Amino acid sequence: MLEQREFDYLVPADYWTAYKRHQRDVEHIYDDTPEASFIRYKGEVYDLGEFEPIDTVMRLHFPELTYWGSYQADGCDAGVLVRYVSCETIVVGSYCS
Repeated sequence: MLEQREFDYLVPADYWTAYKRHQRDVEHIYDDTPEASFIRYKGEVYDLGEFEPIDTVMRLHFPELTYWGSYQADGCDAGVLVRYVSCETIVVGSYCS
């Protein structure tokens, strides 16, 4: 509530009440769903939600990425690739240039 008192001129007070009511109404939706899927690869833990999809332009420039679904860069020239085989099965690999 400190923020509301300090910045009360920016946001009307009834906004905070409506926001809190909305949070109470929707919080039960997210209770049973997992927030993240983690994998361990070469001793490192990765969150699959942080991987970027490999788009068509990348596949045109790098044909070797055709069968991979997403990637996460570990630096400017290396990273981890993921291919989704099914809902429960993935293939993980690494790349470097």
